[in-house]
Amino acid sequence: MPGVGGGQAGGGPGAGELDEAKRAGLAELVARWAPAEKIAAIKALTDLAIPELTGPGPAREAGRAELLAGASQLLKVGHRLEHAAGELAVQADKHRSSSGGAGAATWLTRHNLLTRAQAASVVMRAKALAKQPELRQAALAGRINGFQSAKAARVLKQLASTGLDAGQLGEARQLMVSLTADLDSAGIARAGRYLLEKVAPESTQRKDAEQAEREYRAAHANRMLWFVDHADGATTIQATMPTLDAELVRRMVDAHAEQLRRSQTDADLRTDPADRAALRVDGLLAVFDHAARAATAPKTGGDRPRVQITMSYQDLKDQAQAAKLIGPDQTIAAGELRRMLCDAEILPVVLGTDSEILDVGRANRLVTTPIRAALELRDGGCTFPSCDMPPGLTEAHHVRTWADGGPTGLDNLTLACRHHHGLIEPPRHGPPDWVIRFREDGLPEYIPPAALDPERKPLLHQRFILRGAKPSNSRDPAGPGDPGDPADPSDPAGPGDPGDAS
Repeated sequence: MPGVGGGQAGGGPGAGELDEAKRAGLAELVARWAPAEKIAAIKALTDLAIPELTGPGPAREAGRAELLAGASQLLKVGHRLEHAAGELAVQADKHRSSSGGAGAATWLTRHNLLTRAQAASVVMRAKALAKQPELRQAALAGRINGFQSAKAARVLKQLASTGLDAGQLGEARQLMVSLTADLDSAGIARAGRYLLEKVAPESTQRKDAEQAEREYRAAHANRMLWFVDHADGATTIQATMPTLDAELVRRMVDAHAEQLRRSQTDADLRTDPADRAALRVDGLLAVFDHAARAATAPKTGGDRPRVQITMSYQDLKDQAQAAKLIGPDQTIAAGELRRMLCDAEILPVVLGTDSEILDVGRANRLVTTPIRAALELRDGGCTFPSCDMPPGLTEAHHVRTWADGGPTGLDNLTLACRHHHGLIEPPRHGPPDWVIRFREDGLPEYIPPAALDPERKPLLHQRFILRGAKPSNSRDPAGPGDPGDPADPSDPAGPGDPGDAS
């Protein structure tokens, strides 16, 4: 299936399989067509190409990487077409005052079976981009998708109300376009403060306290809580409150949800850890059940739940062997047991002094409370690229396993949610698929497996990018974790060692 993944949106180098002469000839031909003919040509090509791409022929003979690359390019084409549709709708609305008729959103609603909100979003996104020429150009060229462009336009609109001058706003627009190369829509939505600090650093600190106070007062005044009963026996709870207050609720709910998950040993009761929303419902009910029984809220303030076991370490070890969790009759995979014990507080703590330390070296594999606090401050949650799991639902991960000589310190630890902790565990034999390494600034970045990215470009979590960290855009010259060429196991910093993840 030649050329399925061979193009880059925007017509840059390597876009498609047409040589320059054919592209020039096609461009000249398309330039002579009327708008309706251009659209008809796009539709005709789609009608011909899609059945061939998705049929039982060439598509089934292509490799996985080629098919995924093709899917990615088709998504980019789709986003470009949606932006173009919005442009046409906006142009149509400009003629409405002279010719009358329904608005563009109403037309799209009737003729495309869209809801009013869906049709309006297409039109409003195009109108917002018309005020942001840099974003509009990137969107029509296929460099950003519709979700990114909508969030970016909203952030830039909010910045315009902060008193920035024309030069600062222009700089903010350019920075936003550059950010869209590394951030998804969720990251872009949080980029306002980052942009403000970059274009107006002298005024950011001065305005922070005043702005925070105004925002809190406004959010407090608009706080709301709804209970919506449905005919099927379910109830929807919706709430709006200040972010500071919501954070307390979030941490309390997440802490109780995690405690419930860890205590669910019965397969009939166990909740899939991936179903985060369902677990949060359980956690919310647990919070109120506790309050109802004790007539007071939990005193832990959302701290991570811990199980206190009053027995000697040897007794605990003997019972674990009797339960066939460890020992010769072990019934759980070694990798899974290693992951479970990574953050389990069942081993004796060995401290040299009474002071809080952030590195316990080889004396102990336990992640102490001070180390845990420092990890949460540095990582802010799961560090796997694009994962938004908060710190309270993560586990401390030894990049180089403690059993293989890895220390218990910040330069060998990172936070990972339960799902991604299992994903980055190394196989029993051979190099790991995902490799974690620490940059010079101390931040962890991930090297994807070759099957996912043949160039194995390092990936940095976007929350670090919003703090000002620069992503590594070039291929790792040493090719860490490259199958067949693992790093020297004797190298203490060698991220290619099969025992690097724990």
